[in-house]
Amino acid sequence: MNRVVTQHENAFFAAQRRASGAAQVAEKKAAVQKAMDEQGRLLTRADKIATRIYRAQVDSVADVIAKLRVLVVQEEDIHPAVRTCLRNLRQLSRK
Repeated sequence: MNRVVTQHENAFFAAQRRASGAAQVAEKKAAVQKAMDEQGRLLTRADKIATRIYRAQVDSVADVIAKLRVLVVQEEDIHPAVRTCLRNLRQLSRK
């Protein structure tokens, strides 16, 4: 009898570990998917900004910076990569 109970307990705990592991895997997959969706959204936004700048037919780095500032102000948040791009462009225009 004891052996049967132990087997049931072992089976229960094993099933519990599998369920916990499956939940962790599902959480990780969801986090990866969310990150991929965010990356796709950012790439889409960057592509739109690049397209707008290209269509504006800018002649100098200063014009690019001006266009970027206008476009970034229109966005509700500024991604760190865009900030870095603006900083780099400002440095280039000063040289």
